[in-house]
Order: sequence, then C-alpha cells, then structure tokens
Amino acid sequence: YSAFVVDKGKRLDAMTTTEMACDGMELEPVFLNALAALTRIDQAGDTLTLTDGTGRVMVFRRQP
Repeated sequence: YSAFVVDKGKRLDAMTTTEMACDGMELEPVFLNALAALTRIDQAGDTLTLTDGTGRVMVFRRQP
C-alpha cells in the first residue's frame, strides 16, 4: 500500500504495512484509506496534523 501527498514541499510517500495479524486489524483499512485521502500535511513543533479534502483531521503528537 502506498499513499502520496504533497503540500508546500512536505511529502508522505511509499507507505507500507506488515501482513501480521494483530488485535484491531479491522481498523487498518480505515486508517490507510484516511491516509490515502490526505490533502494537507502540517508540522509545528512536536505535532503533525494531517487533513483530507473534507476537513477531517488526524493529529499526532510526539510522546516524551
């Protein structure tokens, strides 16, 4: 699986996943489809914000 997004020079490319079965595997295609729909990537400090064309947002923060 791969997704490609460009926003102001930021890029998310060549995403891959393992084929290992884990708890919560039903969520994997939902997450990967959300990544494929990205239209914007913003990074500020320790926060990464990913947005799709409908305004849905995923926020990731670095944990200490």
